[in-house]
Amino acid sequence: EAEINLDTSYPGKIGKPQVFSVEAEFDDGSGNPSFARKNLLIYPGEYTFYRRTAETTVQVGTPLNLSLILEPRREGQVNTIPLTAKVHRTNWVPYQEEGKKYPSYQKEEEDLPELKAASNAQGEVNFSLVPSKPGSYNFTVSGSDRRGNLISKDFSFWVVGKDQPIYEGYAGDNQQKLTIKADKLTYSPAEKVRLTIFSEVPDRDIFLSFERG
Repeated sequence: EAEINLDTSYPGKIGKPQVFSVEAEFDDGSGNPSFARKNLLIYPGEYTFYRRTAETTVQVGTPLNLSLILEPRREGQVNTIPLTAKVHRTNWVPYQEEGKKYPSYQKEEEDLPELKAASNAQGEVNFSLVPSKPGSYNFTVSGSDRRGNLISKDFSFWVVGKDQPIYEGYAGDNQQKLTIKADKLTYSPAEKVRLTIFSEVPDRDIFLSFERG
């Protein structure tokens, strides 16, 4: 038996879960080495938090509430934990260029004032603001545990103008109305994959992520 110790801290304190892949090999010179690999999921801290409501779209001038619930990874307290939310707004503003049939778009960005809140006795915490402009509002919520570990997560909202309807697909009815199709069932390493994404709701933002293993 052999025992090793790993430092699971990550430079820069990213505050996100990580996967450590530990590989061991023994070669006795016979030409048939033994090899083993073990993947370890490393949580960033002693607790995590989740969005409590499914609402992700509001209109300008309507209160936007990010309601979260804290849960300990193991036995522990999640009350009176201070959290900070950094809010970044992004929007694409259309404008018409001379001689062009279709409008062009210009990216508009701004950082809003930080929001601070602490969890109650049940581990609940709420961040609230009243958006004055349309666009995508990204909340980066972060906190620390007793060891000083950073825990961070991102949450997004879509804010539409007062004259724009909130589509049913946006309102969190658990019907994503999205379809992803691949051009075939299996692929070889280094082969390109062509995905077709169809949305029943027009002009929406789509976040696509990949997971392996």
